[in-house]
Amino acid sequence: MFYLIIGRTGTGKDTLADMLQEKGLKRVVSYTTRPRRTPDENTHIFVTKEEADKITDRAAEKTINGYEYFATKDQVKNANMYIIDPDGARQLTQSMPEEAFMIVHVKADPSASMKHAAMRAEDPEKEEEIVRQRVASEDQEFSEFEQKLAEGEGIPGAVSSYYVNVENDYDPKTLKEVVDYIIGLEKDHYRMEHMIASLRESGNLPDTPEISDTKLAAEALGVPGLYDTMLQACLAVWGDKRPEPDGPTNREYLERLAEKDEVEEPQIEEEEEEL
Repeated sequence: MFYLIIGRTGTGKDTLADMLQEKGLKRVVSYTTRPRRTPDENTHIFVTKEEADKITDRAAEKTINGYEYFATKDQVKNANMYIIDPDGARQLTQSMPEEAFMIVHVKADPSASMKHAAMRAEDPEKEEEIVRQRVASEDQEFSEFEQKLAEGEGIPGAVSSYYVNVENDYDPKTLKEVVDYIIGLEKDHYRMEHMIASLRESGNLPDTPEISDTKLAAEALGVPGLYDTMLQACLAVWGDKRPEPDGPTNREYLERLAEKDEVEEPQIEEEEEEL
């Protein structure tokens, strides 16, 4: 599953992405023609206008204050998350309809987010004025997005059954809980996708060419009780038949799913909390 991290300026999107990256998820580092805010800033791939003009196959792009921001399809296919604005997210879901995009909406108190954003720069006072301009310029776009999200519309092409809502109070524990939840979603999505493959192989689930298994698995996670129903269906299909030595239809694999034991999953490392 691919996570679209969307939020206004200074709400903590980069911090959340950094924490997810520490858990093993890979982040899209988009290109931009704007100068670095600090000498060691690494939130983008900084290129000149001439260099940007040579980069094609863009999945999403936008111009802010005269500077280009964009990512390629290849970058998206080789990552798990992307910090992006609502307009860019719409471009992305339209250009890559086969992918399962999950919205992660990050919000924070406006005054706190203003201070948080300004603190990242070498000259906080100068940066605060820049942030004010950015906040003003993005207000209409985000207000429309938040209204649609409240009405259940969200981003066309993204997972429609649910999304992750983050109320950031800048307490590290808050984002840690969000990270743990997303890692759990990632694991459940991985398992659901394998269960779908198992049922297809046994002939108990018809092909759905209009939607990829990756996207179908993501939508299915938002349906209450469907995960357990799918699991029981998989176990019933295999019964006492001898399982294949490998692959998603392996009975031992499915039994371990039922017990919630660890299975083969993406390279996601979890740290045990110290008591």
